[in-house]
Amino acid sequence: AWDTAYASFDGVQPVGFEEVRKSASNFSLSKWNLSRWMEWRHFMDYQFAQVLADLTRYTNKLDPRTPAGFVGGQQPSAYGGYDYAYLCRAVQWMEAYDDGGTNEILRSFWNRPRRIHAQTYGASDGYKKSVWVLWNRLAHGNQLTIAWPEGWMRTNSSGERVLSPKIQQLATTFREIQGVAGEFIVNPNSYLESDPIGLYYSHPSIRVGWAMDSATHGAGWPKRSSGLDSDNLSSGRLRVSWCKLLEDLGYQYDFVSYLDVQEGRIDLSKRFKVIILPQVICLSESEVSALSDFVRSGGMLIADAICGLLTETGRGRAEGALDDLFGIRRDESRGYLDGRGITEIDAEYSSRPFPERLRAYNNALRYRSMVVFERGTRAASGSSTGVSNTTDVLVRKKTANGQSLYLNLTPLAYEYFPYRAGEIGGAWRDVIGKAHNDIGLRPRVEIFDGGATEPWMEALLWRNGNRYCLAVLKNCSPSEDTAASVALLGKEADRDPKRITVRINLPVKGLRNSRTRKVFGDVTSFTDEFKSWEANLYEFTIAK
Repeated sequence: AWDTAYASFDGVQPVGFEEVRKSASNFSLSKWNLSRWMEWRHFMDYQFAQVLADLTRYTNKLDPRTPAGFVGGQQPSAYGGYDYAYLCRAVQWMEAYDDGGTNEILRSFWNRPRRIHAQTYGASDGYKKSVWVLWNRLAHGNQLTIAWPEGWMRTNSSGERVLSPKIQQLATTFREIQGVAGEFIVNPNSYLESDPIGLYYSHPSIRVGWAMDSATHGAGWPKRSSGLDSDNLSSGRLRVSWCKLLEDLGYQYDFVSYLDVQEGRIDLSKRFKVIILPQVICLSESEVSALSDFVRSGGMLIADAICGLLTETGRGRAEGALDDLFGIRRDESRGYLDGRGITEIDAEYSSRPFPERLRAYNNALRYRSMVVFERGTRAASGSSTGVSNTTDVLVRKKTANGQSLYLNLTPLAYEYFPYRAGEIGGAWRDVIGKAHNDIGLRPRVEIFDGGATEPWMEALLWRNGNRYCLAVLKNCSPSEDTAASVALLGKEADRDPKRITVRINLPVKGLRNSRTRKVFGDVTSFTDEFKSWEANLYEFTIAK
């Protein structure tokens, strides 16, 4: 499997990336074999999780009533031990940086039963962004936030230590979030009732994605520091792009653990109507079988690009593991992206603005402004949309009771707000929104400003027994730059609320605003005041 010839297991040694990098210099992914490196990385991730599991058990013996966990969790990558499928089984709570969708991964894996996931909070210089981050943390299920108090205190003219003005003005928000308004979501018996949409979490694919990113560095890949990797990891940016795209369309989702699928711990057909594979390059035979059964049972499977070209250990396949299911055939000699490489985010240009790092997009094929990933993929069966005489996108195929959609497009750029708010974002929302509508999915909550849809809104439905709490807020990103934050939250000087109309496509009873205590009654559509830098919370029950 490794293309080696050891005389015995005693001669086997772990290898670093440099020893397999040269064999991966050929940009035909089907010819890759990263097994020696991939299996070693898998071993290290597994061992890291086992150390944490041992520490958790030991700590529980000292104090059985207090959950044990750790702080400083990083986004999933090839190095560091951050395979969240394993970590979520090893510890009982975690604080992780909100990079690469880690917060939503933890929320998904720890939703039912609920476990605590938290983030560290450092107030920004802007009041609106500082307030929004606190409400966003609550709305997304953080049951606590850890204060990073650097710069929170100052010395006044009398020599006394007092709160700095930027923290003093947040006092009202701190009190309200820790009070009655936050009780429903913080309650350990509450959980997010997501839509039947699954986003696939494949850590083997994340490892291969890292190798693809590193191709642009050549032999200089060791200079790829953790900080550089964090900001330029294609798999992380892609994952967030899918999250934002679904949220902008009015949906919530759950990440699906590849480990749960491999071990048969989850009934995909019972839980989901749609499963999305975000550049899931690596698939085991058990995963292929489970995903195929999901489609035959009536589900819709969507893949963006380069799906199933490698095994779970990073060994290339002559054909993608799900090519027949998607109804496609490939000609890898045509290449990927601009035809010269496989790296989406070129970290050799990490100091430049984000669009300038997407160098492989410059001469790539496009469909409605969206970047085509595979230049030589064609529809073998089913319907498709052609881009050139060698390339198809939006390949649709029906299989038994279900269907599949192979996009052959990459949404990675969607996370970048100027693209998200422009032609590229509009095209993506149109394509993915239609795909969900075609199988009967509609957003359960719609938000309007006058007669038009209020842009960049997110709606999250939390449930506890037969009661619900709806959180409505602007769909920013914690890492959004100043210009994007102003576009989403408004200018600092503008503090007046606006009027929005919320329509809930559920039979609602006894609806009231949890913050203002305003009662709306048995309504499915109502108008209320909304501050774009805060969140509105509404409690209600569902009529039988």
